[in-house]
Amino acid sequence: MARYSIRKGRWEQQMIDTVKQSRCDLVLIGHDEDRRPDRNMQVDPDRIAAETDIPVISMPYERRLTHIYSILIPVTHFLPIRKLMYGAYIASKNQASLKLLGVETAHSKERTRYFLKKSYELIHESSSVYVGLALTETENVAAAVGMLAREEATDLVLVNPGEETRLPGSLLSPQHKTLSKASSSPVLIINPL
Repeated sequence: MARYSIRKGRWEQQMIDTVKQSRCDLVLIGHDEDRRPDRNMQVDPDRIAAETDIPVISMPYERRLTHIYSILIPVTHFLPIRKLMYGAYIASKNQASLKLLGVETAHSKERTRYFLKKSYELIHESSSVYVGLALTETENVAAAVGMLAREEATDLVLVNPGEETRLPGSLLSPQHKTLSKASSSPVLIINPL
């Protein structure tokens, strides 16, 4: 069913209110890949996902979700159950492969490797999806995910809002550059359980 409405107020807040009222299952936000500072996305997909607990896909206007062959999921210092469930489901429906990227810091090596192994086992035991592994050490999850997504021409990236989408320098930048705004791949933002 398709519906539309016209409301007064800030666009982002109206989207959050509408999602909560209509009990949507998914929010799709298109953005221009033109990264000039004066051309900012008018809404923050991270905020919408965090406040509504509804997955949000942010994608460049020229991209499509018709042929998904590769999905990238970062794994950090906790088990990303919800991302794994969405990733395995989408991969199995599209005959796509999953790539689990372990993003470790100097202080989280053991935990990250444990959860990367556990994530692999959960996907491998519960589905016939091909699962690849990669491991990197960095302090910025979004930068590592963005780089690997570009290198491998990933069709879909699954992240949690916040730390996994914040690019380097985004706390100090007036534009608050995030992965969902800068990525040439569609980004599915999912709140963790």
